[in-house]
Amino acid sequence: ETYSAQRSEDVQQFGEVFSDVRFNRWSAGLGWFAPTGTTANLDYSSTYSQVEFDLRDFGGGVQEQDPFYRTRLGLTVSQNLLQGHRLSYNLSGVRLAKQALTAADAEVLRQRQQTLSDTAVAYWAVWYQQQLVEINQQAVHVAAEEARVVDLKVEQGTLAPVEATRAEAALVQARTALMNAEQALRTAQDSLSLVIGERPGTEFALTTAPAEPVALDIDEARVVEEALANNPSLRALRLQEGNAQTELVNARHQRLPQLDANGTFALNGTEGTQSDAVAELFSAELPEWSIGATLSVPLGNRADRGNIQTRAASAERFRIQRVALERTIAQQVRTQVATIETSRAQVDLAQANLRLAEQTLEAERALLEAGRTLQKDVLEAIRAVDNAKADLQKAGADYQLAIIELERLKGSL
Repeated sequence: ETYSAQRSEDVQQFGEVFSDVRFNRWSAGLGWFAPTGTTANLDYSSTYSQVEFDLRDFGGGVQEQDPFYRTRLGLTVSQNLLQGHRLSYNLSGVRLAKQALTAADAEVLRQRQQTLSDTAVAYWAVWYQQQLVEINQQAVHVAAEEARVVDLKVEQGTLAPVEATRAEAALVQARTALMNAEQALRTAQDSLSLVIGERPGTEFALTTAPAEPVALDIDEARVVEEALANNPSLRALRLQEGNAQTELVNARHQRLPQLDANGTFALNGTEGTQSDAVAELFSAELPEWSIGATLSVPLGNRADRGNIQTRAASAERFRIQRVALERTIAQQVRTQVATIETSRAQVDLAQANLRLAEQTLEAERALLEAGRTLQKDVLEAIRAVDNAKADLQKAGADYQLAIIELERLKGSL
């Protein structure tokens, strides 16, 4: 709503004229925009005005014009015929918002998959280090018992003193290995704490042990297809590529000249009272209409042409990145399938080596009792058993991590 008053001076044929104008106007409107490039505006306005004239030089005194009211109800419609008529062009803001949300969801999924993978890696590192600590604790116990037995035999004169020195060195080595394993366990526990948001120094009770490796019949082609369809990083890149292609289409559309068809139809009313003005408006005695078109053609249009080249380069860049990532993921999946098969074979090999080491230790102890071997051979056999146990636990953890990495590539953790 607008209210104004104005005093002005003018010179007419009858002399100076002073005028006082009082003006009051209010209006209301409703606008509408369609994705087809159509805009419509419905406006209603009501105006009141009154004028007083002071004819000083003419001697007529103050004359007051009768107040009058003017009403207007009008509809204006505009339609883009060239630039701006495409739905995707007009809805680019909505589309970009939806794609940003989808890309954010894909990024959340990628982060989730990576976090689960990092947690699994840290978990199995803690599990392996715990097993290593237990193996080394047992190794210290065995080495201490072996040193005690050797000392007795040296005192009895059945073994040379050098064997006691060897047994003592083996005990020191076992204790050192235990200290190193305990330190590595604390480091692994701190790493797991950081991954899951706990304070460093938190101790964990691990409840999941490696599953027994079984023969897997993995369809490599199907696994590659699943990874290419569901990998979060690849999905996010495809969204970016699709968005870049759409932006290129819109940039080409933006090169079109702007041609707008415009049409207006209105009803008017002008009377001495508000009610009479409204009645005259709806009687349609004073119609108003217009129709036309507006054409806008930028000279040279260098900005739009440059925008097309920029969008084309962006679309091509995302396409190249997407193709490269697809090849990389396919290669990583194939490598991981082979790694799983190798890890399973490593578990079998570690189990066989452990059985061999245990049997060798039994044989060396039997030979020692028969006096046909040296104490150092028994100590070496003990160390071989400890190493075989550690290798078996490491192979089991590696097998689990190989499976987890394949699931991460597939986006199915």
